[in-house]
Amino acid sequence: MKVEKMAMQDLTFPDETFSHSFTNFAIFALPDSEAAKAAAHIHRSLRKGGTAFLTIWAETPTVGALAEAHRTTRSRTDD
Repeated sequence: MKVEKMAMQDLTFPDETFSHSFTNFAIFALPDSEAAKAAAHIHRSLRKGGTAFLTIWAETPTVGALAEAHRTTRSRTDD
């Protein structure tokens, strides 16, 4: 088995390499343009009839609290 580390929006696997692709809580963290690139690479690297699994949260209620904690604990120049 070979393991490689690479950005999901710039996969270097050949076309139609995989029968399945699993992406767990990652694609939603990318800006829209980069998420579109990642989705295109997932699709490109799947064999015909392959299956992609992408997991995300339906809601992220902690984002507001995390942003407020960031603003409260850091100076304005750290934003």
